[in-house]
Amino acid sequence: RGVPVFNGGDPGKCAEIYKECLTGLVKDQSIDPKARTVVKGLIDRASKAESDADRAWIYRSGLDHLYDAITKP
Repeated sequence: RGVPVFNGGDPGKCAEIYKECLTGLVKDQSIDPKARTVVKGLIDRASKAESDADRAWIYRSGLDHLYDAITKP
């Protein structure tokens, strides 16, 4: 959902969408505890980003890495 919002010129809303997704993953007990800890750190790091676009990219990068870690054997 975030990409069209970002490309439509609203990186702040995009960052909110990505953060909502990551926050849900942190609460998901089926996700490895180490991965949840990494996601918590990612959310913290993104909160310190200088711009909405930077925050969105940090979240997106984290989502991509998490997806790879979960789906690859």
